[in-house]
Amino acid sequence: MDLSAFEGATVTLQEVLDTQARLEKEAAELDLGDLDRCTHDDGHKTQTIWSCLTCSRESGKPAGICAACSIQCHTSHELVELLHRRNFQCDCGTVRLGDESSCLVGKRYDQDPNEGNRYDHNFQGTFCVCRQPYNHEAETATMFQCLGCEDWFHDTCVIPTIKKPGEAAPALALDADEFDAFVCAKCATLGQCAKTAGRWRGAPNSGVLAIGIDGNIYGRLDPLAPSVAAPAPAVNGEIPDEPPAKRQRTETVCKAPLSPEQRYPPFIVAPGDFAGAFFVEGFPARWCRCDRCLPDFAATPFLLVDEPPAPAPAPVDPNAGKSLFQLGTEALDKLPREQVIEGLLRYGDMRDKLVEFLRTKKGPNDVVTKDDIQTFFAEQRALNGAA
Repeated sequence: MDLSAFEGATVTLQEVLDTQARLEKEAAELDLGDLDRCTHDDGHKTQTIWSCLTCSRESGKPAGICAACSIQCHTSHELVELLHRRNFQCDCGTVRLGDESSCLVGKRYDQDPNEGNRYDHNFQGTFCVCRQPYNHEAETATMFQCLGCEDWFHDTCVIPTIKKPGEAAPALALDADEFDAFVCAKCATLGQCAKTAGRWRGAPNSGVLAIGIDGNIYGRLDPLAPSVAAPAPAVNGEIPDEPPAKRQRTETVCKAPLSPEQRYPPFIVAPGDFAGAFFVEGFPARWCRCDRCLPDFAATPFLLVDEPPAPAPAPVDPNAGKSLFQLGTEALDKLPREQVIEGLLRYGDMRDKLVEFLRTKKGPNDVVTKDDIQTFFAEQRALNGAA
């Protein structure tokens, strides 16, 4: 376990165990694909990407690498995890990372730079409109990714703080659990999502929420009204087939809240960075797909699906999800019985010595520091050397 997070700090044993459990849970939940195979030869695809700041400083150009290369080729480098990026090809082993660039996984050396990758300030380690670096240990704000530009934004930077009725202290105008996805103000107003998110933003019963200049939230779903462009009603969990004539009418009748010529709702959107669009769960099913509206999604097909395609699944790992304790216990089971007994006796002896050492140094309510543990093992090494 990496104890760098506790450098110079005092921690309790429970804090160490809680941190270990959190890291194991995050590693188990993050699908990184095959960690023994570089994705460069797959071409441009949706995948988890890291920016290598070390290589970027040397080459003077931003660059992104896949999960396998982040572990095997750039282990000692300064990396920034960008999570999912659409249409990105791994840069490892290309001249974008500088002269004599090599990929140990894919066996590539100084290949031509990838055409079509999109780079932004995230590759320099900064995020959001505030352009601040991300520190997962110190970050207190909730961050979410724009579906358009794929930048990450702090909730406090894109949602205004207002005084809500009945609440003593000011709070964010929109809670994070009220929406499922987000498009930033720039993308919704002038960018690739203006014809879709910008057009539906704040429209009644659209599920595309917008924050008004008055601090109110517009576009909420009315539980008593049918959804705009709602899918056909389900029968026994299945959508029934419709006659061809009815399907044709459904596809040609526009159910959008505004005509294609109108992009902004009939209210004043909050200014600046607060003018984003926030989508409630299930938003792809609510878009109008008539002959006039569907072409608006030509540049943003990702808005028509719930989430981008997942990376290729990793090979089944029999140890996936197991704690270090479980892995250690299984390893002991594979050893000869005599070695197991000897190992457990040595462990018990070391444990007793550590407990006695701490009992003489610490009170019952004192915390144990990293220095305490290092002092104990230093004394044990000295004793073993003297023996």
